Amino acid sequence: MQVVTKLLADHSNSETVSLGSERGAFGAVIGKGGVNIRRIQDGSGARININKSSGAETTLEISGTKESIARAKQLIKEAIEEESGPPKPEAGEVIEAIELGASTGSVIGKVGLIPAQHAPCSRGAPLRHAHP
Repeated sequence: MQVVTKLLADHSNSETVSLGSERGAFGAVIGKGGVNIRRIQDGSGARININKSSGAETTLEISGTKESIARAKQLIKEAIEEESGPPKPEAGEVIEAIELGASTGSVIGKVGLIPAQHAPCSRGAPLRHAHP
């Protein structure tokens, strides 16, 4: 009986975490089709209930052992950081300029075209060639 009581006590922990009202954090935690929230629950062993009220902040109720709650919080933090990524540049802002020298032809390609599958534009980084 004492073992059962201890097991129940270990799993009766819960903690509430606020995501604020930012939709990006909520989307990062849930993921497309709920894939991230399932991964977080499976990876931590914790159970997560989402409390989202319209216009107000979103909170997550995380329940499980102390260790599983800590792991879930870490996975939530990682999911949000992964989604937000590095800061986005302003329109027209140059992040890094690289001198290509003799390799310019290799980057630009024949007839000044870059094959579509290798075009930086498809990854959100437009390439502008400046003649010296």
